[in-house]
Amino acid sequence: MDTWLWLTISEGCLLGTMKIFHGLVGNLSPTLCHVAFATALVGFLQMAIGFLGARVRNEKVLIHRYNIAGFLVFGLFGFFATLFSFLAFRYGARADMGTNTFIVSILIIAPAALIGRFAFHEDIQWRQCFGGLIAVLGGAILLSPAALAGGFPVWVWWSLVTMLAASGSATTAKTLAYLTKAGKIVRVSTYANIFVLNFWGGVAVSACSLGILLFSVEGRTVLGYAWHHPPWTVGGYALVVAVTNMGWWSCRQVGFQYGAPYFFRMLPWSACFLGTATFGGVLIFHDPLPATKILGLLLFLPAIFVHEAGWRYCSLAPVAKIFHALLSPLHHGLERKV
Repeated sequence: MDTWLWLTISEGCLLGTMKIFHGLVGNLSPTLCHVAFATALVGFLQMAIGFLGARVRNEKVLIHRYNIAGFLVFGLFGFFATLFSFLAFRYGARADMGTNTFIVSILIIAPAALIGRFAFHEDIQWRQCFGGLIAVLGGAILLSPAALAGGFPVWVWWSLVTMLAASGSATTAKTLAYLTKAGKIVRVSTYANIFVLNFWGGVAVSACSLGILLFSVEGRTVLGYAWHHPPWTVGGYALVVAVTNMGWWSCRQVGFQYGAPYFFRMLPWSACFLGTATFGGVLIFHDPLPATKILGLLLFLPAIFVHEAGWRYCSLAPVAKIFHALLSPLHHGLERKV
């Protein structure tokens, strides 16, 4: 299996794990500034771990200015994604982890197709479109109508903005890989794409979070407010968020360096992201697991395999062989059309 596909699968699972801890931190944060404080703590931890990792690997933190600028922009989008995700759970998204994750992941598929086609000149054929439609159908089944009953909750808006921030970080990572391949910016090592990226990204996250705290009257005394649980509990959760943040940031950046396509990667990424977060919500937050959720998640398998890049791996597992046999006539029909 291609390296970038393994990295994409790992990224989705790490994001799902991080989403669970976003829910835990959001539930413990009584005010917006507590959310900003938790986000700043995540940024500081990423910055510290990134710096130490770079020193151990003898990587320079002060690399080419264009790479630093790209890493800072990546971190800026990461700040918004982390902050808004915490806020979504602060304002009620914990009601259904799968619904929140659906909004963040599935609604990004259509923009990803357009960005991949027009910004990075990727070919979007009938197979890719059909796979994307199946994935959206699977996500729509996951979206529980009961979760949105009685109006349009505030947390839905925060989830939508989180989706836009996640799209921005993916576009930044792909742009860096695209410009590196074109020789427009200096190529850096894999370890620099891991540790130096997280150092400068952590700088951006910390600076933005501290800005909220310093320019807010409430933020100046945030430690004096009562947390819903002891502060060290939030610190422990923030550490897990920082580590998982480092993991998926690194998988995304290195995956694009290994040639991950912008659009197709969204299908296995969304499947792993949704699956991990949904089952985590069931196990930790006791979310319901009706048959519709299981069906929605299962639809991601044919969504991945119908794409030509996923088709090559259909012989790797017994379940995949079943989907290969069922979809083979449709796949060849679409292939003749294009």
